[in-house]
Amino acid sequence: MPCEAHRILWTGGWDSTFRVLYLALHGSRQIQPYYLYFEMRRSSALELEAIELIQKLFRERFPQAARRITRPIVIKVDGLPQNEELHQAYITLRNKSYLGDQYLSIADFATRFGLRSLELCIHKDDRAHMFIKDSIKQIQVDREVCYEIREDAEPEVLKIFGHFRFSILHLSKTDMSTIADINEFKDLLERTWFCHSPTRNNQPCGICNPCGYAIQEGMAYRLPMKSLFFYYLNQLSNIMARPIPKQTRQRILFLYSKITKHRI
Repeated sequence: MPCEAHRILWTGGWDSTFRVLYLALHGSRQIQPYYLYFEMRRSSALELEAIELIQKLFRERFPQAARRITRPIVIKVDGLPQNEELHQAYITLRNKSYLGDQYLSIADFATRFGLRSLELCIHKDDRAHMFIKDSIKQIQVDREVCYEIREDAEPEVLKIFGHFRFSILHLSKTDMSTIADINEFKDLLERTWFCHSPTRNNQPCGICNPCGYAIQEGMAYRLPMKSLFFYYLNQLSNIMARPIPKQTRQRILFLYSKITKHRI
């Protein structure tokens, strides 16, 4: 009897791509990726392009391992009716600390389709880590240590994260970079996408949360100078606790363009 496929949420980003490629090289089961498509989010097309390109390059380099990765199942989530119970659980957690609304969509997807043990790639420095770190139990799957939410966890944590399995909670992005380098696929991780609000020429914006997390987690080199500039300008505005006046902002941008020769 064939083994059940390893189900994993693949976003086209660094963490889930690392996990998919690592599993393909070192696992024994087929890998069934899922991708949640948000029509209203401009980055969705770029994420799918990244997944397609990475699969192609991985197939050329590791043809045998690549056979384990099946075609991603793409689920359109815009317009689905809201699960009020999950929404209330998310609001309760969100009131404690910031939690991206994608976790509500992911929980709704897993609940709606009855998926259990879907792997969700939350890593050590992820904002979501704080919500689950005290509510997990260690299990072993295919001789590999991973984690699930305990049955006695807070009801809201169980509702939002209870369908999932976590395998990279102990890793940072730089840890993954080192492991990928050893396994000769680090350059493929550089093809991943992370920005939620790309510019008109498909560059990271430097302002959205994923851009900020990339910079804070040691991946600033992945953003162009202009995007880094906007990130630090935005940080300055936050420190001042009020918006930078339009005239001042325009003057800063003018000086930036003179110094760097970049057109704004």
